[in-house]
Amino acid sequence: MNPRKRKKISVNTEKNLNLFVIGGASGITGTACYIASIAIPLNQISLYVLAMTWPILSIIFVYSIYRYIAIEKQTAANQL
Repeated sequence: MNPRKRKKISVNTEKNLNLFVIGGASGITGTACYIASIAIPLNQISLYVLAMTWPILSIIFVYSIYRYIAIEKQTAANQL
């Protein structure tokens, strides 16, 4: 039997770099939205919008971290 050859994925592809830049920016923006919704007294609608953007941006941030780790460390757990 031939062992399966794993395809090496590069971090430096344009698609991956865009994901990492967008993921980092969404992490910073999400944290800023969270802190602003707590610290700055605004009207109720603005606070709601700021509070609801934090989880969405955090999901994007966590997904980019997940993809980065999956690319850097090729393990069985990343092959789901």
